[in-house]
Amino acid sequence: MALPIENWLTKRGVHFDIDTQVLDFDFDVASDEKTATVIHYKNNKGEEKEIVVDKEDYVFITNGSIVESSDLGSMTAPPKLKGKASSGSWTLWEKIAKKDPAFSNPGVFRDQIDLQKWESFTVTLKDPTFHEHMENFSGNTDGTGGLVTMTDSNWLMSIVIARQPHFANQPKDVKVFWGYGLYPDRIGNHVKKKMSECSGEEILQELFYHLKITEKMQPILVQAKQIAFRL
Repeated sequence: MALPIENWLTKRGVHFDIDTQVLDFDFDVASDEKTATVIHYKNNKGEEKEIVVDKEDYVFITNGSIVESSDLGSMTAPPKLKGKASSGSWTLWEKIAKKDPAFSNPGVFRDQIDLQKWESFTVTLKDPTFHEHMENFSGNTDGTGGLVTMTDSNWLMSIVIARQPHFANQPKDVKVFWGYGLYPDRIGNHVKKKMSECSGEEILQELFYHLKITEKMQPILVQAKQIAFRL
């Protein structure tokens, strides 16, 4: 959805500043409304600047994000857990919340990382075996079914088979699927490690174990490309 919207806006004169971090806002705080007056930001050169907001302007703020402070893993290494200090979005919300109680409390969502984190993974395959198996197993062609949850999984792992191709310019011989675990600090049923300590290959081994297709998928496991992140 994002790319078509960006292209549509760009054709109409909208300018996007990439690698730019919003640091803070000044507000005109009244009892009945809160109005942004100045945007403080740091550009891609590390220079701190500001934008004065006109009365006719609209300001949209992302106050927190589910993927903030996330880290990328690989097929051979797990991702690393980061704290809120590395998060620009949550830090921004924290600053704004101090200006007025109406801006709510970000701590409710990000102050207990051990209780609130989860881990997701995206798998890229050049072999249709897995997708064909899931279609036969579930009775749904790609993109027509919902989540498939491994209810016996200690990690409470689920996967989603999206309609293919899922990404723009995705080659015809490439298949992708996405999944996650809600309890990444529990020991796996098959791989006797916490999900948060597992490489991409180990996560796939655990998934194939629950689906009872370990032997079927073993020949193409080495071809899989997986990136995992956790919050």
